[in-house]
This record gives sequence, structure tokens and C-alpha cells, in this order.
Amino acid sequence: MPTQVALRFVTGKYHANGWDHALNEGISEWPPSPWRLLRALISVWHTRCDDIPEEMIDDLLTGLATEPPEYLLPAARPSQTRHYMPNPDFLEGVKHSTSLQLDPRLNLDGEAEVVIRWPNLTLPAGQRDALERLLRKLPYLGRAESRCEAWLLSDEHSQQEKGWVRPSETGNTQVLVPEPGVTRKQLETSSLEMRKARLRYPSGSRWVRYELPGEALSAPAHCEVNDLLRPTTVRWRLEPTAPFRVEDGILAAHGLRGRILGTKKENTDLREQGSGVEALAGHHGVFDDGPQHRHPHWLWLPTLGAGGELTGQVEDLVLWVPDGIPADTLSRLAGARYLPRWSNAPKGYRSGAELHLQLMGPVDTVMHEYTSADATTWVSVTPFLTDRFPKQNKPREEFAQKLVERELGFRHPGGTPPVRVKLLADWENRDVVRFRRYRWNESMARRRRGMLLRLDFDEPLPKGLGERPEPLVLGSLSHFGFGLFRPVER
Repeated sequence: MPTQVALRFVTGKYHANGWDHALNEGISEWPPSPWRLLRALISVWHTRCDDIPEEMIDDLLTGLATEPPEYLLPAARPSQTRHYMPNPDFLEGVKHSTSLQLDPRLNLDGEAEVVIRWPNLTLPAGQRDALERLLRKLPYLGRAESRCEAWLLSDEHSQQEKGWVRPSETGNTQVLVPEPGVTRKQLETSSLEMRKARLRYPSGSRWVRYELPGEALSAPAHCEVNDLLRPTTVRWRLEPTAPFRVEDGILAAHGLRGRILGTKKENTDLREQGSGVEALAGHHGVFDDGPQHRHPHWLWLPTLGAGGELTGQVEDLVLWVPDGIPADTLSRLAGARYLPRWSNAPKGYRSGAELHLQLMGPVDTVMHEYTSADATTWVSVTPFLTDRFPKQNKPREEFAQKLVERELGFRHPGGTPPVRVKLLADWENRDVVRFRRYRWNESMARRRRGMLLRLDFDEPLPKGLGERPEPLVLGSLSHFGFGLFRPVER
């Protein structure tokens, strides 16, 4: 009967670098080589099962080296991460004193089994028991991150004859296997001893070619992102050398937009019709079919005191796209590190301010303090702006009531609960006048009328994408951070 060993990589990752590849080639060994497995068994014997007699171990190793095994392999996907490791002179302040190191691995199903079979090997009962003990004590195979479970399959285990990977002279991959008659001393040879002996490969080993099927090492499949899973919101912590004043928050929002979109001259290919970057610009037809105000919002979040009052500085920047951020822009958003340095920037803009990515996901997670599923009262965080003019001799609160109802109709075409608007401060109040209420390329003559409001609804507001609560942002320049409200919980 054949001898069969099963392995399961419990974390779903296999880290192992083949003898014929340098680490920074980023190529992982697959399938796990018999040479690696036998060396691992010897290590377990030395550290965990040293009561097994040496003669038993030597006979077991000789048996496992008599023939190249066959494999039954699950699907595996290669991946890698990159690390910049400090060189010995790193602490001396030498410039560029780091080295790039790749960390290659294979991703597998954590429940999948790798079966290794020696088809013509029948072990005596004593050797079989010893092999079973060694396998049960095997903590990992490859690098220490490759935690695994291993066991010996019984003779009664069902024999699957399809899908086995067998030795082939014309195979597409080579695997390091022990020579028949290999000794334990040869298997225990370290890589340092090999270098001293100027050997390319260990003594007692040989290369055997195997024919791996095309899907054995498959790249991750590309799939369409489900709208309910697509992130809608990204949040950055803003760290300038000098703080952004809350009055100049719109400049920070413009800087973030400029960092992500760039200029048309710089990014002609990225801002072509139909691209995700063009969609983030807010002019592409992808947002034209549904309700208004569903295109991107570039928001600035001020620091708030214990009572919800503004404390004078911009703390975070947020991009919120209510119907989902285009998938082809996510890496671009994650890579934003600082605001652009513009020579013609208005007073109050902080060129080169650092951006630190905090969160990316659904809006009620990323902007949790500005969303609520059951709040009926909302108060202004930033002024609600309008381009319209109030009628003379009419109460300004009545003017605000009509504006809010109009804006809510744009945001929620299906209707919203009745709302009562209370005017807390109008456009002549210092708390509103101090804000820059016009865009980067506009003059002060274009500054809008602003108001601070309290909104009382009869019922909670309708939910957005995926039945998640959304922030309330209303009025002119709401896509640049104005008109932001916060909920007052019941």
C-alpha cells in the first residue's frame, strides 16, 4: 500500500523559498519539496521526539528517499509584500540606508489539504508509527509563518486517481528531492556549510521535474465590485506644519481634490471620459441618472469641543461618494500622502501638509460622528450657504425654511419627514462672516450668504446605499464641506 501524508496550512499561507531562487525574486516553492519535508521531520525529531531511536529515523528517511512522491494540490495564488529593512549604517543617519526585501508567499484555502504520496512505499509498522508521531508534532513547514497541521493517511483512505501531479521529464517546474540512499548527515547540512563548501545545491539531492497544471498557481481572479461592498468614504488625518484654520477649511478641501485629481495637463490619460478619476471630478455622466448631489463630496472636518462647538482648526479631510468610489481609483486614494505645493495658493492654504490615511469604507463607519439612524435633530457644524437672496421684510427664518426644504428635495427625491428650521446665526453674525465662503478661483465678491441652523424632523431621515445612514450636507458649496450638520441623539 502507498504511504500518504496530508498537510493543511491553517493560516492559508505558505512561505517557502526554493533552493534555486533568491528571496528577492519573489518566487515561492510549490509544491512543497520532499527535501524540505524530510529536513523538517529531522528537526521535529531533534526537538520534540528525541526518544525515537536513531536507527528508526535513518531507516525512515531512507524509505522516503527511495522514489519521488506524487502530489494532490489545492489551488494556490502567489502574492508578496515589500519591506525596506534597515542596513547596518541606518542608525548613523546615512541617506538611503535601507534595502528592499520581498516577502513572497502562496495563498491557499486554510481548510484545503496537500496530499503527498509515495505510491510504491510500504513502511513497516514501527516506521509508520514514528512517521505519524513526527507529523503530528510538525509546527510549520517552510518559514515559521507557515503554520501547518500534518498527519499520516490510513491505508483505508480513499484513493483518488485523478488530479495527481507526477514526475515528468518535460515538466514545467523542478522540485528538490533526496537521492536514494541519502544520509541524515547530508539532510542536516545547513546553508552556511553549503556556502563554505561552495556548493550550489545540497549533497544528496537532485532535481526532478513535475508537470503542474495551468491553474495550480493562479493569479487572483478579477471580479466586479459589488455596489454594497464598494467603499463610499475615505478619511485622512491632516497634519500641516501650521494648522489649517477652520475659516479656511474650503482651501484644505480644494487641496485634497487637487492631490487626487491632479491637473488635466498632468493626467490627461487618467481624466479621460469614463475613467474613475474623471468621475471623481464630479462632471461625468455616471452621476447624472439618479438624484442630484450624489457625486463626490470633498469635506473638511473641524475639531469639536465637548459641547460640539468649533475649536478653530481643521483636523480631518474626507472624500464621500454616496453611490460608491470607482474601483480603479482606490489605490490612488490610498497613496495620497500630502497636499499639493502651489506657488499661487491663497492666504491660509498650507502647502505640503501631510495626509495620513485613517479609514476607508462605508460612510457610517468612517464618519460615524456625523451619521445617525434614529436622530431627528441636526445642528450646523459648518455654515449652510446659499446663492439666493431673501425677500425684504420677510423673516430670515422663513427664508431658511424654504431653502432647507428645497435642498432636502434634491437630496431625497423620495421625500423626507416634515422639518422645522430654527435660525441660530445669519450671514451678518460673526460666527458666519469669518468663514471663507467662496472657491479657490473665485473673488471675495462671490462669497455666499451663510447661516447656522437647527433642523428638527418628525422622523429619522431616509437611509442611503445599502440601507446605511448618511451624513446631512446641504446648500451651496456642500461638495466642499459647507452645510455639514451633526446629529443630536435622542
